[in-house]
Amino acid sequence: MLTVAVLISGAGSNLRALLEAADDPAYPARIVVVGADRQADGLDHAEAFGIPSFTVPYSAYPTREEWGAELDAQLRTWSPTWSCSAV
Repeated sequence: MLTVAVLISGAGSNLRALLEAADDPAYPARIVVVGADRQADGLDHAEAFGIPSFTVPYSAYPTREEWGAELDAQLRTWSPTWSCSAV
């Protein structure tokens, strides 16, 4: 089974659809974490489904490379087989 990390940026309507689909035992993937670059309303969907979440604020890092390295580190913590953006 695929394990998926989902990155969001806003309200999370696409994330909600993915979470609802993945709630079916026949669905071929499991969402293991949801990430965002800021506090986003969509993180509430992750919480409602019991999925862990994280934020990596872009403004907290002096360069895009440092921000990207932290985002990568957060994703690697969960070892997803696939990452996607639900924007």
